[in-house]
Amino acid sequence: MKFDVSNLDDGTRLKIPDCVLREKKVSCEDLGVSRVMVYNCRKGKYKVPGQVVSRAGQFLTPDEFEKICYWCKFERSRIQRGISSYY
Repeated sequence: MKFDVSNLDDGTRLKIPDCVLREKKVSCEDLGVSRVMVYNCRKGKYKVPGQVVSRAGQFLTPDEFEKICYWCKFERSRIQRGISSYY
């Protein structure tokens, strides 16, 4: 599946390869990164490269991709609503 990586926020960029690695059991080498790079991206030390996100997207069906993007948008809106209700 092809999509525009530049429109994705950092949370979604991390969630897509993470889902592919954990749920689809794809190896890091298939995505073109080392295990150390994946660890550092998960810890927030590095931003997930666009090539990795687009390669990971090839392993997802359109429904799975849509579910990941929707869930990230839902979490963000829930957090923002929580912050705005606090003030």
